[in-house]
This record gives sequence, C-alpha cells and structure tokens, in this order.
Amino acid sequence: MQITLDAHLARVYGAKSPQELAEAYDLWAESYDRDMLEDLGWGGPEAAATVLAAHAATDAPVLDVGAGTGLAGESLRKHGFAQIFAADLSERMVALARARGVYAAVHHVSPGALPFGDGEFGSVVAVGVLTQGHAGPESLAEWVRITRPGGHIAFTLRPDLHEQLGYRHAAAVLEIEKKWSLLQETEDQPGFRRLQSKPYRVWVYRVN
Repeated sequence: MQITLDAHLARVYGAKSPQELAEAYDLWAESYDRDMLEDLGWGGPEAAATVLAAHAATDAPVLDVGAGTGLAGESLRKHGFAQIFAADLSERMVALARARGVYAAVHHVSPGALPFGDGEFGSVVAVGVLTQGHAGPESLAEWVRITRPGGHIAFTLRPDLHEQLGYRHAAAVLEIEKKWSLLQETEDQPGFRRLQSKPYRVWVYRVN
C-alpha cells in the first residue's frame, strides 16, 4: 500500500530514535523529491546554498550533513561549490544522493560523532536537519569541530523551534566560548506550502 505524504511527515517528525528516523526516510526516499519540491514547495536547499555562497569560499570542501537525496548538493553545485561531500543516516537516501552525481563522496553515517577529522571541511550546510525528531542542539558543536577556522556553517531552522528545542542556547554557548560568530540570519522564508507551515530562516556562522 502506498504511504501518503502526511504519513511520511508524521513518521519523520515523530521519530523517537535515530533508527526510527533512518527507517522512516528509507520508506520515503523514492517519492521524497517529488513530495518536497512539488507538493510542499520546499525552498530550503536553494535558500541555504544561496546564503552560504555569499560568505564561503566555493573552492573549499563543503559537507552537506543530513543530505537526504541530494537536493542541497545540487543547489551547492549550481552556486559554484566544487568539492561537495554528503552524510546521511538513511541508507536508501544515501544511495539516491550518490546516484545524483554531485558529490565527491557520500557517507552513510551513524548518529553521534561524525566520522571526520577536526577542521576537515571549509563549510558545513544542514538543510531541514535541526527540527523535531532529528539532530539535537549538540550537533552544533560537532559541526564546529569538523569545520576549519575561518570556515562557515549554514543551517535552516524555524525560529520557534530555535527557541523551544534548545538550539538558541547551544548557539549562544558556542559564541560565548568564542567558537563561532554569527554572520547572517535571514528574514522569514516560506515553510511547506501545502501545509501552510511556519516559516524558517537560514543562519550562517563563521568558525573561529
């Protein structure tokens, strides 16, 4: 039986563990691009790539964390990024991202610490990753760890969840510790069109 878009959304945002989240995205992978672009009108990948390109060096390696099927990777390449890498929990999403042909390498990763060295990337981008049932506030420090000094981190996030789920506090701690500095916070961007969901913004930080 075909799973509806509403059922997919309920699964991913209601996931109680990384395993549940990965399984939910495995089930959604085949229709994900159509659902997100056509039915939901999701503009996050393009918005994040546009904002990151205004600040970051496009010849430095960039990690698309929580890359899914690779929508953000395509936008990054369009904006001139030449060395794009991907990481995601979902095995099926990883396979589709690899087939897209925009990544230098695609990694199927487990939750927790990412399998990359300190300062390995010039930039990190995360689209739709900081939200309910997904990556927690502790992810911000891990992204700082794998980004070289002078590099950039860009992510999409709903302002209400920024506060409610602890991301604002985690970001502020990293600023107090002088680990990064805020460069830009965009105006509200339209959320999921079909659902008339709350708006999101793009944040960009410079790693110190």
